[in-house]
Amino acid sequence: MNNKLLTLLITLLSSIGFSFAQEAYTVKTVPNVQLQDAQQYTTDPQHLLTTTEVDSLNAICRDLRAEKGVEMAVVVLPRYTNDYADIRDFGLQLFEHWGLGQKDQDNGLLMLLITDPKQRAITIEVGYGLEGTLPDGLCKLIQTRTMIPLMKKGQYGAGLIAGAEEIQKVISGDSTLPQLLESQENPSWWERILALFSGAFYSIIAFFFFSFMIFGKTKKTVKEQMANPTTSPYVKYLSVENVSISKKYIPLFILFFPTLPFGIYWYFYCKRLKKRLLAEMICEECERTGTTIVEKVTRDTIGDYIKITVQFRCKNCNHLHTEEKSFKIEHNRNYRRDIGFGVGSSFGGGSFGGGGSFGGSFGGGHSGGGGASTRF
Repeated sequence: MNNKLLTLLITLLSSIGFSFAQEAYTVKTVPNVQLQDAQQYTTDPQHLLTTTEVDSLNAICRDLRAEKGVEMAVVVLPRYTNDYADIRDFGLQLFEHWGLGQKDQDNGLLMLLITDPKQRAITIEVGYGLEGTLPDGLCKLIQTRTMIPLMKKGQYGAGLIAGAEEIQKVISGDSTLPQLLESQENPSWWERILALFSGAFYSIIAFFFFSFMIFGKTKKTVKEQMANPTTSPYVKYLSVENVSISKKYIPLFILFFPTLPFGIYWYFYCKRLKKRLLAEMICEECERTGTTIVEKVTRDTIGDYIKITVQFRCKNCNHLHTEEKSFKIEHNRNYRRDIGFGVGSSFGGGSFGGGGSFGGSFGGGHSGGGGASTRF
């Protein structure tokens, strides 16, 4: 009996511990370690980092403050509540709530990590005064090059330390990432030409296959219409006329040269079909075949329809037959593609204020909306 009670108690305590470990935080419930100890800059209430990792992060933050006047906080949480749109929203509000950075310089930094699989992401919030030193692109590069590879392996502490060290190098002018970012944003003339030709090549290939599908679909429809025995040759002729390519469009096909082979093929394909249909027509007056010619073709656009009128004349008896039919104009749909890659960013400003060995505070700075965040 005692063993059963003990097992039940352990299970209950484990469940409580797991629930506590998964606590969701709001900006106001995140503990500010600076208020208890001015030497502490890393908030890790769930102890997701080791003591050594926390000490390393605190040391980097202290060095940044002492040597460069930059005040950085590191926060590691399992998750945040549903009151926030994403880690960017949470980080920005936390930045403002704590007032990171010196008020007159807005030189605060916040490195925030969320570990819950559904919200897992890293964000770097940057004070406005550091925007020139740590622009959005550079913050993103620090994350993707130095932090994310480690964090994907579950090495959260190592990833944070690597990121903090790289930030320290950037501020000190010892990092090579700014040059890498500049080379990416300002490629050489050779890289630009290569990119231009690569883009053109893939565009041509895509355009080629798109044209192939369009012409293939149209050809299938025309074949089905031609095979219908109940449709008169006159009506079939108008259907072919509706999808035929006029000679005046040849320059357009030359301009978009990937479609030129299809354009030439389709022109002669429709011409051959119309010639065959003319040979099948029986004159209503003299009842002879093979004597019908096209005298006039007119096209009139009426709303969403195009009306095609063709006048057929018999060479034998001069009989005139007029056929007309309206076709619905197929409009292309416009699609919008939302491109995003899970990057949010916010530049901020503020400062760690106070000081001393028994507690400190942040200095009342503000965020201006920059930095970068990445899900992984």
